[in-house]
Amino acid sequence: MGFVEFLSKKINLVRVMVMSYQNEMNWKKFSYVVKQMQSDNPRVREMAVQSLDRMVDTEVSGITLEVKSSHSKSPEKDKQDVMHKIRLLQKDKEKKQQRRKKWFAVL
Repeated sequence: MGFVEFLSKKINLVRVMVMSYQNEMNWKKFSYVVKQMQSDNPRVREMAVQSLDRMVDTEVSGITLEVKSSHSKSPEKDKQDVMHKIRLLQKDKEKKQQRRKKWFAVL
């Protein structure tokens, strides 16, 4: 019985530690949402309200839910983002080449 009691105490201790860790993470998420709500950007504030709604819904339902940003975007949006990044890289490369041309023209 001594070992079983010891093991059950350890299990309870681990449960308490996990619950306190989850509470700490929830407070960190909540403080981050509060900072977002103080933003001047209305889009950021809207996203913060949506995040807060999700946090409240998961807390009420008792289900932990992790939403990844890649799933929330549509494939068209992802394609547009990739194309935008490619264009930016191309512009940066062209600017570097222009600077090199000017440097060699001075020599």
